[in-house]
Amino acid sequence: MVYLVLAEFIPEALAVGANLKGGGHRELVGGVIAGITLMLPLVVV
Repeated sequence: MVYLVLAEFIPEALAVGANLKGGGHRELVGGVIAGITLMLPLVVV
């Protein structure tokens, strides 16, 4: 699963966000942080 994300989704996200200010890197990092934050409660359960 991690390989799929690294090999497919991250390069595609950077390509889609290439026209944004900063190349979409800030949005990608923000999305990763939001995803991790939202998944943390599942670790507790």
